[in-house]
Amino acid sequence: MELGRYRILRPLGQGGMATVYLAEDPLLNRLVAIKVIQAHLSTNDKLIERFNVEAKTIAALRHANIVEIFDFGVQDNQQYLVMEFIDGQSLQTLCTALAGKPMPDTVTAAIILQAAEGLTVAEKQGVIHRDIKPENLLFNTEGALKITDFGIAHIADEHSRTQTGAVLGSPNFMSPEQVEGLKPTPKTDVFALGGVFYSCLTGMMPFTGGSIPATLRNICEKPHVPVADLNPKADPFLIQIVDTLLQKNPADRGAGARWVAQQLKSWLGMRGIADSVDHVREFIVGLNIPPPPTLSGSLSGNRFSGFSSSTLKRFKSRRILWLTLSALVSLAVLVGGAWLTGLMPVGLKNQMAPKRIAATSKTMVEKDSVKTVSAASGTAKKVKKSMAPNPMEGLDGRNGYLMVQSAPPFAAININGKPEGETPMKSWLELPPGKYHVELLHRIAPPFDTDITVGPGAHLKFKFKLER
Repeated sequence: MELGRYRILRPLGQGGMATVYLAEDPLLNRLVAIKVIQAHLSTNDKLIERFNVEAKTIAALRHANIVEIFDFGVQDNQQYLVMEFIDGQSLQTLCTALAGKPMPDTVTAAIILQAAEGLTVAEKQGVIHRDIKPENLLFNTEGALKITDFGIAHIADEHSRTQTGAVLGSPNFMSPEQVEGLKPTPKTDVFALGGVFYSCLTGMMPFTGGSIPATLRNICEKPHVPVADLNPKADPFLIQIVDTLLQKNPADRGAGARWVAQQLKSWLGMRGIADSVDHVREFIVGLNIPPPPTLSGSLSGNRFSGFSSSTLKRFKSRRILWLTLSALVSLAVLVGGAWLTGLMPVGLKNQMAPKRIAATSKTMVEKDSVKTVSAASGTAKKVKKSMAPNPMEGLDGRNGYLMVQSAPPFAAININGKPEGETPMKSWLELPPGKYHVELLHRIAPPFDTDITVGPGAHLKFKFKLER
């Protein structure tokens, strides 16, 4: 099956407004996602003209947090958009994996920051999404958030108003003005973003009801349940932002998406998190969610029985090449690890493998501040220390150094009852020689604790696997 110059490979998903297909662009030799607007939304020339205007506007949006539109067209009265293919998870998938449990504050802030930065660009160009919800927030394999479905809700909404006077949208994240049929503004998207923010912090949607009409009434008339009632550990600053975004009156929702992004970037920076993308990626990897059914997992059975032999041969060759490269990289890591272990003193090897601890021998090269602990007071202070080219070089050999990671990440670290941040640690923790009690507290895993011994000059890096 072909649509324009694109070869349709298989369906990726279907909703009330469109069906999405995985396709190949033979001209540029890349995979794309094609969103075909449902036939009942493509009924007349006026709507097709409207679609073309909307598509051009959406295609002009260029930002790392917005799914890129490559092309658009109409074939047999079927409107379609050709988009960047995102081979990753949606925010809805992450929420489902957590089964109603809240996300860590820092991960939530990193997600909403990326979404706000994408909406800031849209706002500058006068584009309103109208349907921000977890299903429309996708993550690529690097952890970058991508907003999808810009303009789709607008096209469908224009059609529904013409036909029935109804208002389309996702009820749980609709703004009061959408429910009342008023003209949306950028603050409409800000309200929906506040709803997503609320869901990440609490594991619950901000507005629900026994029916769609009941939910819509609650959106317009009732306040949301306070975040602190559902998640007492949520940071008050983040709660304040959520409460602002979910105000009924658009004028009370702060200064827009840019304001949200600035607040969250500053808040994350004070916690030593400069890269929101990497922070989200570590969290997603820690959840260990099975990958979505993509091309790499669909070359067996009869799924590709209708495709040409040349198409199958090309994609199978790519898959074989990728698997070969992956195997070579894994072999190199094993050989490198064995070589490093062979060079390690026997005493240090024994210290790095205590009971219930899986240790790594990876050498870290970075510039960061090193946390040191005073032997007299036990209080922590930060000392600026260059850690290149070798993190061990220049550190005080009389003390020992500890690095803690966990799977899943973002567990709170307590050393001898004192908080020392969260996993993964970004810098070495300097400790006087002796025994220490390490405790990890995670929102989605039982508490974990163990005892370790830090020797003079030892550099111990542990990765704790937490039970679910």
